[in-house]
Amino acid sequence: MAAVQDAQVIAFDSFFIDARQRLLFNANGESLPLPSRAFDTLLFMAQHPHELIDKQRLMKAVWPQAIVEENNLSQHISLIRKVLGEAPNQHRFIVTVPGRGFRFVPQVRALEALPWLAAAVPAERAVDPPPHTASADVVVSPEPSHHSRTWMMWAAVVVLAVLLGVGYRWLNRPPPADSAPSIAVLAFADMSPGHDQEYFSDGLADELINQLGQIPQLRVIGRTSSFAFKGRNEDSRRIGEILGVNHILEGSVRKSGDRVRITALLINSADGSQLWSETYERKLDDIFAIQDEISHTVAARLQLKLGVQDLNAGGTRNLAAYDEFLTARAMLNSNDDATLRAAAPHLEQAVMLDPEFMTARLWLIDAYLRAALSSAELKDAAIAMQEAAIDEVVKRARGTPEASFALSYRAARGSDLVELERLLKDAMRIQGSPGARARLRYGQFLMGTGNSAAALRELRAVQRDDPLNDFSRTQILLALENAGQSAQAEQEIQGFLRTPGGNTRSIHGVAIRMAQGQHDTARLQRAVQAAIDSGYMSGEAAQWLRQMLASPADALEKLRRSAAESHLQGDVYFASNIAQDAAFLGDKQLALEGMKALLNSNFAFETTAFVLWRPVLRDVRSEPTFKALLRERGLAQYWRTTGNWGDSCRPLGSDDSECR
Repeated sequence: MAAVQDAQVIAFDSFFIDARQRLLFNANGESLPLPSRAFDTLLFMAQHPHELIDKQRLMKAVWPQAIVEENNLSQHISLIRKVLGEAPNQHRFIVTVPGRGFRFVPQVRALEALPWLAAAVPAERAVDPPPHTASADVVVSPEPSHHSRTWMMWAAVVVLAVLLGVGYRWLNRPPPADSAPSIAVLAFADMSPGHDQEYFSDGLADELINQLGQIPQLRVIGRTSSFAFKGRNEDSRRIGEILGVNHILEGSVRKSGDRVRITALLINSADGSQLWSETYERKLDDIFAIQDEISHTVAARLQLKLGVQDLNAGGTRNLAAYDEFLTARAMLNSNDDATLRAAAPHLEQAVMLDPEFMTARLWLIDAYLRAALSSAELKDAAIAMQEAAIDEVVKRARGTPEASFALSYRAARGSDLVELERLLKDAMRIQGSPGARARLRYGQFLMGTGNSAAALRELRAVQRDDPLNDFSRTQILLALENAGQSAQAEQEIQGFLRTPGGNTRSIHGVAIRMAQGQHDTARLQRAVQAAIDSGYMSGEAAQWLRQMLASPADALEKLRRSAAESHLQGDVYFASNIAQDAAFLGDKQLALEGMKALLNSNFAFETTAFVLWRPVLRDVRSEPTFKALLRERGLAQYWRTTGNWGDSCRPLGSDDSECR
């Protein structure tokens, strides 16, 4: 059993335990939420399968330097069972032996690496697989039944990636660090006695990223890329090379009761030398002063002049509100729909405790969007709550870039695209992460209006400051494809798949849709097989794609039947699938119906309109009904007003246009 106890990855049933990164994954490569101590409990049991592990032995392994009650262990066992999907009366994974302990009963296997990474990179370079919220492109069997939802979510990679955008990836090496000051703030280590304050240590690092990002002279790498090295013992010089920065800020947090100990280190990434370090031992309510001291000290060490600017602009000094905010931010980085939905109440509590906490208000607007996307039943209620949250921001910050950022969510559901563009451009003036989010959305907006070349410029700028972000890379691939630069897109896809962490659902999804757009059946077959081999495509989705290739007439009949049964209502992903698959199979009318349902879904313009310009829909864009869609969604008026006709359309006379 020593091989299992020493294994980097332990597989059982349809789950994988990554001991090095301390993460639990399911068969789809999705990371499952599990607190630190619960993970330790599961790991220890999996390392000792079929053994009767008495409670004292298990508690000593999980809490080696603490005295805890058996109730704590029971709660963690219950949580593990829930995450694994084990019903109360089942014993598929954990058997309780009354009065004695527990037995972990499934067969276990020791692996060198996670299976979706083993073929692409050496095990020692493997990194986290992507969250399911940035999973696959719109490739799916057309059946809209309840049982098809799981693999329909796989198939929605690019749509979901466009909608939410999280991940930890890189395609090409970013530009080398230049002489201008730049910094990456790595995730601070949780050194708390219970190792249960990860949300707090991550949140502290995230807040430092936001504060330092408000210094105009300093380039600060985004959270996704900086946190990609979490749990990895990577040399600071290598991190600096990968991220293209000349400084690294790292540290640790020990939180116990009302006391906190924070250690921060500033490192020169060129040679790994330490430029500054400090340990702060204070009461917890001094956390804001500590953040300010660290930010100002870093600025001073980098010889940056701050003037009188407030690096905590939009933040809070209310400790309870701050804790609620950090809890919500951790949830918004989850890949679990229920966890994503649970973030909004914490943000609501944060702004109730501190009504002027503007950063929390902006995240609350975004959290309502995610709630709407995660559940069709919650969509209308979530949008109504988002509307109220937008009104609150405008009331408190009228005429500011923050108000523009809030209003852009409302405008994105309307047809005045000129106003939406104005709001997004104004929101880009916000310093820190909200401004970066606005720039990313503006890049998506440009792609939705058919201006793929202009979108590439914005998306490349976002990528420069967050080079390992899988979401922005996916958007770049879409923009390249829509701009007709398929060779460049293919080159970047292949580069992505060969790099650490690049073997993701979103990339396989783009590769499949690109092959469809070129009607290249051999390439499509290769792309499908690659997705299957990597573990990122379900058998049903693969069967559907193969049916489209082998029997297109039968596939089209099935697609039409599914569209008629569903009326294309309520599911933005399904509508996108119908539009693209119908176009591939030659049914222009059905493709147009899918596009109409997609554009009328009441979701943000920039999250759906990019589909209009994908090559697979090229032949549909010449249809008169397509012109009507463009007028209804405000695109024709936008082009006439701005003159930004983009890559696929041009004016005809004073009130007409044609698209290709």
